[in-house]
Amino acid sequence: MVSLPFLAMIICIIEVGVDFLFFSQIDYATHKAAQEIRSGSVQMQNLTATQFKTNVICPKITGLTCSSLQVNVGVVRNTYEWSANWTWWPNTVNPATAKWCPGGAADTILIQLAYPVPLASMIWAGAASNANRVRYYLSAAAFRNDPFGLPAPATAGC
Repeated sequence: MVSLPFLAMIICIIEVGVDFLFFSQIDYATHKAAQEIRSGSVQMQNLTATQFKTNVICPKITGLTCSSLQVNVGVVRNTYEWSANWTWWPNTVNPATAKWCPGGAADTILIQLAYPVPLASMIWAGAASNANRVRYYLSAAAFRNDPFGLPAPATAGC
């Protein structure tokens, strides 16, 4: 009688622990990637969105497949743009609306990372954000680029 609830509790503890581990990796990768953009390193190397994801973010996450990671980086010019145009999540993570614009010197940047995770048990059923029974590890960082001397790039989405 005692073994079944005890086993269920152990499984829940392991699942929550794995969740915290992977979320902390996504959060760490977000902030390290933000540091690379803020310092101007990404702009000076003229990285594409795919190169940024592959070379900067993915080496910082272990145990997760990089192909599932979704990245959104863009310049936020005013409060209206922040509230009206940055509705990428929590309920509508859509890679088709993802932006790639690391900006120029002194631009305000928002970086968002989303990693879809299938539900392993019914514990997280209420946290699923869509009918596919998938939830997301989400992380974001907003910052102002350092004055590294490059103007904003003339790329689509900036």
